[in-house]
Amino acid sequence: MHSSHKLLAMLLALCACLALTGCPSGGDGGGKKDNGKATKDDGKKGDKKGGDKKGDAKKDDTGGGNEATGKPQKIKPAPDDATVEFPVPNPALVFDTLSILGKPDWGSLVTDVEKSEYSSEDQAALVTGVLLADFFVHIYAKDGDKALATIDQIKSVSAPLKAGWPKDEVASLKKSIKGKKWDEANGEIELIQSIMTAEMEKQRRKDLIMLVSLGSYLEGTYVATQIVGKDYSKKTAAVLQQSELLSEVKKTKKLLGDDSEHINCIFSAMEEIEKLMKTDDGEAISKENVEKIGEIAKTTKGKIVG
Repeated sequence: MHSSHKLLAMLLALCACLALTGCPSGGDGGGKKDNGKATKDDGKKGDKKGGDKKGDAKKDDTGGGNEATGKPQKIKPAPDDATVEFPVPNPALVFDTLSILGKPDWGSLVTDVEKSEYSSEDQAALVTGVLLADFFVHIYAKDGDKALATIDQIKSVSAPLKAGWPKDEVASLKKSIKGKKWDEANGEIELIQSIMTAEMEKQRRKDLIMLVSLGSYLEGTYVATQIVGKDYSKKTAAVLQQSELLSEVKKTKKLLGDDSEHINCIFSAMEEIEKLMKTDDGEAISKENVEKIGEIAKTTKGKIVG
């Protein structure tokens, strides 16, 4: 399992073949996975937890938040007949691979997001994704306090998305974290993601699902560059060879009915990162470019989280 050929094959398989249509899945926290629990009833439970469809039906064409009402600015969804696949790689699976290749200091990799409320849907969706990636890092670090705090912050930040908040599942997740049952916690966060994603799909808000995924990918990329850059090798750098995927990600901008400051910011970053990830066949990304990718991800996160 630990031969260089098998590891490289796994790295490239994870980075070049895996794609999601919603929020990223949980990693294994260094142990056994329980993915069945997360997907068993996601369609059914997604129907139980409803958002406010009527409220979402109205579109706000003005820029910024609505100061008079305090309601978040809405972005225009794509037409109902728009069909777009989301080729966004799962950062938790990249974390899995990096944990096999070494022993990262997970606890030092995340910078806290200070705010818990945002005035626009697009910013709220992107920050929700950032926080989801941070949650997985806290699970790998086995830091229950930070994981619990992040769950509460996700609830607050994701409120404008009207994706529902499955109280029973969240209560079970918190119980697992407090009991240091990291494998169970990963299965439960995946189930929560599935429920919330199903609710956004029901409201035809694939635009928000895409932005959550992009926010999570951005933070996951930053974390990966910090791990790879600290103890650089061509083998570990292979997890960042995702330029073809990012080329496909750029095409999904048509899913978003409106451009906004934060949407333009994330897609501009993806374009810059894609260029740095491109290498000649068989060549690894250089340490210098790994560091540049990390700096772009860090700067972009700073602009998004405010």
